[in-house]
Amino acid sequence: MNYAARTGNIGHDIKGGYQYFRGLSDSTQDVFQGVNLNVLNGAPQTVTEYNSPVQEKEIFRGSVLHLQDNVAFGKVTLNLGVRYEHTNGLLPAQGAPGGPFSAARSFPEQSVFTWNSVAPRIGVIFDPLPAHTVALKAGYSRYYHAASTGFVSGPNQNNLGGSTYNWIDRNRDNRFQPGEEGSKLSSFGGSITSEAPNLKQPYTDEVSAGIELEAPGRVRVSGMFIHRQARDLLAIIETAVPFDAGYVPVRAVDPVTNGSVTLFNERPQFVGLDAQLVTNPSDFKTKFNGFEISGQRRFSNGYQFITSYAYSTSDISRTSISVSQYGGEEEGAGGVGFGSSAFLNPNQLINNTSGPGFYDRTHAFKLGGSYDLQRVGVTLAATGKVQSGTPYGRILTLSNDASGNAFNQGPITFFAEPRDAHRFPTLKTMDFRIAKFFIVGRQRFEAIGDFFNLFNVSTVTTINPNSGTDFSKPTDILGPRVFRIGGRWTF
Repeated sequence: MNYAARTGNIGHDIKGGYQYFRGLSDSTQDVFQGVNLNVLNGAPQTVTEYNSPVQEKEIFRGSVLHLQDNVAFGKVTLNLGVRYEHTNGLLPAQGAPGGPFSAARSFPEQSVFTWNSVAPRIGVIFDPLPAHTVALKAGYSRYYHAASTGFVSGPNQNNLGGSTYNWIDRNRDNRFQPGEEGSKLSSFGGSITSEAPNLKQPYTDEVSAGIELEAPGRVRVSGMFIHRQARDLLAIIETAVPFDAGYVPVRAVDPVTNGSVTLFNERPQFVGLDAQLVTNPSDFKTKFNGFEISGQRRFSNGYQFITSYAYSTSDISRTSISVSQYGGEEEGAGGVGFGSSAFLNPNQLINNTSGPGFYDRTHAFKLGGSYDLQRVGVTLAATGKVQSGTPYGRILTLSNDASGNAFNQGPITFFAEPRDAHRFPTLKTMDFRIAKFFIVGRQRFEAIGDFFNLFNVSTVTTINPNSGTDFSKPTDILGPRVFRIGGRWTF
């Protein structure tokens, strides 16, 4: 829908629309022989028995109504908008055959959540000069996070779950046989997970302010500040084992530094008593502040360019004990859909109550441009990027306290140092394009050659974060140089 009108010196440009969406996940998972075995320094530690095979199904669906109006009067333009969204997440009827450690089962359809949200948006542009070469901008927006099947999967009793036990290798053959389970340490999965009755849809508030200048030579310069804050984030929390009464602080030793560290040993009467809840923890928030300055020359006389520099800081109140995109951002840190929840025990709070997330890059510089050699019909283009490395911290797993006593809940994994104690190397890349073009009448034909990672740099992008001799050793690098041939016909 689009409607434009003017009343006196006030102009309106009204737009609206409707959208229906639906998402479905239908996946089969089968753990080999139904077990996962864990060893520490070569010694059997734990065995996890899964309810596999499973065929997990989740659905989310909803409708969106949106309306906006650009109101222009004098030197001011207002961009006003509102978005209404209705979202429903449900688990369709489903079942699974029996496996080595589970019986055949079936489950009826179950509604997980129904959300109705209203998100406002307002933007202001002020044009102070008669020459219209300066624009002052400010805005506020609220964005409700789009639902995904991960939001629905938490209480699905047909998702992959199981129980972890001490592994008592009775015959010392380093091979697990049924009957070698020791005490139960924990359980996980939809069979022990429910959703809060007042579960809220996560959202992010954004405030921005900036200035845009029209400079000589068809150059535009802008500066923009952005602040974002996310609230009502989803996470799976532990409700059966309280952080205070369920644990006892004990002293342990970090073998790397020989320093003392306080860990939390689960009281025997709570071990294995797990009941998890998908909810909105009040202490789960993220924050972002960024400033970007950019310059752009619009195409003329055969060339154009764009360049920018951004400085930003971010903070997430907790991440999974890992160094990966599957735990260092909002959904992964909450254990919603992927990743391992960071809200299950007090050991996850060690060096993990604030700091940047996995995607934090403090500095980012970009420069790109193109030039047409009209006489020979050739276009040359390049894009260069320089970005700060992302953060990581050393991770340590201990199975005993300083006196040599084994922890009741099994080995404890935690951040042995702040999760931003180190950073990956600065990422420096350049992509290059050369194109030969032919102009026939009003049509343009191009043969294009692209070089990605032109200088074939091998910057480290993933490392081993675990304590030991292999700590910080690379496990992945930036992809190699790639050459691509293509064509384009513009008419």
